[in-house]
Amino acid sequence: MREYAEDSAVDFVVVGTGAGGGPLIAGLALAGFSVIGFDAGPYFRPLEDFASDETEQNKLYWTDNRIVDGANPLTMGGKNSGKSVGGSTVHFAMVSLRFRPEWFKSRSVLGYGADWPLDWREMWGWYGKAERALSISGPTRYPWGPKRPAYPYRAHEINGAGDLLARGCEAMGIDWTPTPLATVSAPHGKSPPCVYRGFCRFGCSTNAKQSQLVTFIPKAIKAGAEIRDLAMVGRIETDRNGRATGVHTSARAGGVSRRPRTWWWRATRSRRRACCWPRPTLNFQTGWPIPPASSART
Repeated sequence: MREYAEDSAVDFVVVGTGAGGGPLIAGLALAGFSVIGFDAGPYFRPLEDFASDETEQNKLYWTDNRIVDGANPLTMGGKNSGKSVGGSTVHFAMVSLRFRPEWFKSRSVLGYGADWPLDWREMWGWYGKAERALSISGPTRYPWGPKRPAYPYRAHEINGAGDLLARGCEAMGIDWTPTPLATVSAPHGKSPPCVYRGFCRFGCSTNAKQSQLVTFIPKAIKAGAEIRDLAMVGRIETDRNGRATGVHTSARAGGVSRRPRTWWWRATRSRRRACCWPRPTLNFQTGWPIPPASSART
């Protein structure tokens, strides 16, 4: 993997290497830009680092002390908050569904939530690209929503409990289908088919799960990107116009608990929106307004 010198400037820095950051880093690197992806967690190699042991796999979760407040504070901990290169894709349950058209207009059509600022048709092509990139295994017939192309891989066999539910649905006239999952049902590249070991949310040790660790991160590295793990970004630096110019990161050598060292990384293309995929905490520490969910200011 390419490593940039501490005093070098790069075109882009991306904060976080999960479902949003991973494809962004790969896309930028493949387009010829110099890019570094920063992540607060370690860069695990599942074949060597993951075990079929719940206690051992607690290392995958973000259990550091954090301030979580408000009227309905979230409980942070295992399974709902990961800390590793690849982000939540390393420990998510792989369920890969498309929004139905009415869900995009949940307030105006269904009477709850909020309407999305885009139409379902705008997303349909992107869903297809994501399903192909992640080699989703799904049913040949999906009974809900608009007609859609076949999934890249066949659906996984359902287990005994699922079979019982399926027979119950059929007896009651209820549609059912196997769940589309982001784990391969047949060999794909270096990924073997899923062996159903049951540790999906503790980290897949076989690489059958199509997390960022086996999809976009390897593509990014091959294209020349650097992935810098154990590097917490604490602040985004901006110019007089409020545009991002770089980030300050701290890292603990080898992950040991000692005073972290701080680096300054400069992004040269701030005029072209070239810096980060920030999170609300970073926005707050930088002095930017907190963006709405799923948005980013760079």
